[in-house]
Amino acid sequence: MPACLQAIRLWAYTIAGLLMIVLMPPAPRLALAAPATYYIAPNGHDTNPGTQNAPFQSIKKANSVVKAGDTVFFRGGTYMLASSGWIGAKGTAAARITFQSYPGELAVFDGSQLNAQDDVIAIGGSYIDFKDTEIRNSQGVGIGVWGGSHIRILNNVIHGSQRQAIWCGYSDFTTVNDIVIDGNTIYDNVLSNRPVTPSSPHPSAVLSHRASNITFTNNLVYQNYGEGINPALTKGGLIAWNILHDNYVNNIYLDNATDFRVEGNFVYTTNDQRFYNNGAPASGIMIANETYNLTNPSANLVVINNILSGARFNFGYGDYDRGGGLQNLVFANNTLVNATQAALHMDGDPNHANLVFVNNIVTQSQSGGKMLDSWNGTAGYANMTFHHNLWFGGDSSSVAGAEDINSDPLFVNPGGTQPTDYQLRSDSPAVNTGVALAAVKGDFWGACRPSGAAYDLGAQETSTGIAPYSFTQQLTGSSIFLPLTQAMPMHNATGCQG
Repeated sequence: MPACLQAIRLWAYTIAGLLMIVLMPPAPRLALAAPATYYIAPNGHDTNPGTQNAPFQSIKKANSVVKAGDTVFFRGGTYMLASSGWIGAKGTAAARITFQSYPGELAVFDGSQLNAQDDVIAIGGSYIDFKDTEIRNSQGVGIGVWGGSHIRILNNVIHGSQRQAIWCGYSDFTTVNDIVIDGNTIYDNVLSNRPVTPSSPHPSAVLSHRASNITFTNNLVYQNYGEGINPALTKGGLIAWNILHDNYVNNIYLDNATDFRVEGNFVYTTNDQRFYNNGAPASGIMIANETYNLTNPSANLVVINNILSGARFNFGYGDYDRGGGLQNLVFANNTLVNATQAALHMDGDPNHANLVFVNNIVTQSQSGGKMLDSWNGTAGYANMTFHHNLWFGGDSSSVAGAEDINSDPLFVNPGGTQPTDYQLRSDSPAVNTGVALAAVKGDFWGACRPSGAAYDLGAQETSTGIAPYSFTQQLTGSSIFLPLTQAMPMHNATGCQG
């Protein structure tokens, strides 16, 4: 064939091929798989397909099949676990994976048959919600997060654990990140520390250890044989709107913790001596720098709008172990009532820096109770600033500052065990005598400050219109349920201006 004809034929084939491509209808797009729902039941079987009528039996099986956006429902009943309920699946920010009790039912996970090193629930995945269950009788930890991130542990009842109720951490500060522990009821844990003696160790019921961005909110934590809420070696977080009472040594303990906001917590004692340490109830909020293989010296802390009543020390810093002092503290608009030893315990350290105490109410009526004490002297006290505080019932000379008031604050019901007991009467000298603060926009209940001409001192503004507070525990079987968001309507005052 002549070369010219061959070139013409090749050109024609090329044009025809291009026309076919242009005129060909587009291929149909593959539809994204809809989120799936799986079911687990005590009488299920892992050879089942995981449907409502043919559920799985184990969390392990459900974990092996779930994808981002899926939901796993636990049918009601008791699960006597032979191994940890491992959750290593990975969701996404837009499609979290949820494990929860079926609506209207309660799944009870019992760890009494597990080994001591096994968590009842162990989470190592990401973007996981675990909620609405009862965890009991763990031989180790109730719910443990090792290496997981973006986890939410919500509205669970956890009790009877030999060690922590909830533990999260890893070998560095960044792997375990963005953990939310919210709305849980946590009691009768750390049983390995029972009965406590003067030489007992100080474990914790709720612990983060080597982690970052940890949120502890709206939890009821009480009668545990260890410290209540304890961020240790933790960078960044929030401890807010929790109720704590009758834990061991400390109710809230920040140990090598930085960039935390501690807000709107109600901490008190019922004087249950099973949880006393050296003859005294647990302290309210304490800060320290213990010795570990990593360091993260406690600093950059905002402690506001808390009500702390009847503790050994209502607030303080302990300079034991590694020590090193405390830097950059705002302690403002808190209400401290009748500590058994001292309202404020501040060990001396020459590295203390920028510690500000302002707008607080501090009362002392305990025999021998002090406003301020220390176990090692007053080094660094020159870097503590006090002003616009109210002191009543003790010698305030060591904490005196500008614009202070020395008078009865006139609480509605001093000595009570409900937050509203520490609201101010309208004729209180603490009304309209505070100073505006950038760190404090609202009060204990989330109402905006000021409600009058100026900030009130203490945790609660007057005339906030809060309904009477009711602290009730409803017993259902062996579980305790307390809907904190209903019983204690606290919230962050994010809408407040100023």
